[in-house]
Amino acid sequence: MNRITRLRRRLARARRIPFTSAGPRESEREAVLARGGRELATAIRSNAIDGVPFRAALRRSGVDVGNILGREREEAEVFPWEVVSVGLSKEELLRSYRAAKELIARRRSGA
Repeated sequence: MNRITRLRRRLARARRIPFTSAGPRESEREAVLARGGRELATAIRSNAIDGVPFRAALRRSGVDVGNILGREREEAEVFPWEVVSVGLSKEELLRSYRAAKELIARRRSGA
């Protein structure tokens, strides 16, 4: 049984906790759109207007998906979500990000 199935079963017993999940391809597409920037413009246009499948549009546009998804961002960098108000300052989001990284490191080290 995979993680999604286990989560769905556990949360099905809890009231008022909706659970939805996307497949790997849709999750990758969402992540690319969330983390990418201007370099996606041509691929998005190709997909939306010309009907080119998203992955093919990315390849044809020379978009490096691995770099978008795998690269750790510098804190001084301008993040794509900074152009919209999310109700939290960049510093608050970075504090949360740092705390998450520390937790992951502790779990990996067994502490």
